[in-house]
Amino acid sequence: MTTLEKKEGKAEVKAKDTIYLVPHTHYDAIWVFTKEDYFYINMVAILKEVAELVENTDYKFLIEQTFLLEELEKRYPEVFRKIATSIQRGKIEIADGEYLMADTMLPEGETLIREILLGKRYVKEKFGVDVPVMWQADSFGLNAQLPQIYKKSGYRYVALRRGATKRKPSEFLWEALDGTRILAHWMPLGYRAGLDLTKLDESYEKLKNPGGDLTHLDAFREWSNDTTARDIRSGAHVE
Repeated sequence: MTTLEKKEGKAEVKAKDTIYLVPHTHYDAIWVFTKEDYFYINMVAILKEVAELVENTDYKFLIEQTFLLEELEKRYPEVFRKIATSIQRGKIEIADGEYLMADTMLPEGETLIREILLGKRYVKEKFGVDVPVMWQADSFGLNAQLPQIYKKSGYRYVALRRGATKRKPSEFLWEALDGTRILAHWMPLGYRAGLDLTKLDESYEKLKNPGGDLTHLDAFREWSNDTTARDIRSGAHVE
């Protein structure tokens, strides 16, 4: 993005950075609350609002795990149909695509593979799309054979939060024990770097240092009904 400025009678092009926010929901099926509590939070407070925003604006959104979509299909079929249409139109993207985002160190390999198999199969059957990005926003433990598992499962990229503290650059080729490589992005500020829009300048300055090139990917974190929906509807934007 550039702006043309007049300075001392000469045209001067001043470059500006463009910031891409990735709005998403990180869905905990069970953590400090019950499964039903988390479903209510994600369904009522997030996805119903998202379905309307995506349908009526140019807003984009990212969803992780297919368990949430399966429950949505059973309980709220009308909302599910809206989200399905938006996925097919490319306005909602699925990253990760596992049935549930797994702890990748403790389970056996068969469990990890079936998480992917069940999730990606569901996405393909219901929406007709493949999932190219493994999105490990909050997985604990990253075992050394994951690049092999991910590449053989059809993933082209992986974005991760944990396990690469203070790594520079934040983009790198992650190599498994068997030599399989996958292009990886480590989130230097976690998956909530854009949560507070008033601190974008501060977050971006921190992100510029570990970035491998001029493109910095980082997630907007989950959702704030108090600010985000209102800002989007009012046309608020960030440059």
